[in-house]
Amino acid sequence: MGREEREREFVVGVSDASGEGVSVGIGGGVWEDGKEIMKWSEAGGYGLTVDMGEMYGVKRLRERVEGSYKGGKKRLLVGVDNIGVLRKLRKGRGFCGEIEQGVRRVGKRLIEKGWEVDLVWVAGHVGIRENEEVDGMAKEGCWEEGGEMENVLGWGKWEQKRKDSERRRWKEWWVRGRKGEEYFGSRSGGELGHGGRRWESRFLL
Repeated sequence: MGREEREREFVVGVSDASGEGVSVGIGGGVWEDGKEIMKWSEAGGYGLTVDMGEMYGVKRLRERVEGSYKGGKKRLLVGVDNIGVLRKLRKGRGFCGEIEQGVRRVGKRLIEKGWEVDLVWVAGHVGIRENEEVDGMAKEGCWEEGGEMENVLGWGKWEQKRKDSERRRWKEWWVRGRKGEEYFGSRSGGELGHGGRRWESRFLL
């Protein structure tokens, strides 16, 4: 599908995140028929990583379209230049982080309202106008005051999310490879080595 066809058929949204020191900024924009109809920049919260900010940017973009778009189109094309974000959203299974769950909730609401929502990877820093523009908005967001995410992702909560993510990766790895069964236990419920839970065996490995 060519650019002109995308602009004609879809409401096109692009989001991005940028880091400056300990600050993370999030920016986004929405275009209809090739004309920009909304854009924004905002600050991230303490402990937020750029990857998490880019996932949050997708959520904010969908929320903006859901709440502010007044046109007649019902097809949304979301562009993001982080392939990892797309892989997480497309996997459709496993444990999801808080922000990813929010992305899915907003997407579900849009679909229930009759929207068709697509995701696409946008190559970064190759002169694509929309991506370059939101990249600038994300950089501006690094210097914004406050930001609602400061109330959502305090450092303690970020640390807990990191631990939860570590446990999730360990569980998926264990199930996929059945690692350490000879020592740490078996699928039939055998006794675990050192009397520990399976995920804790990572310290010995």
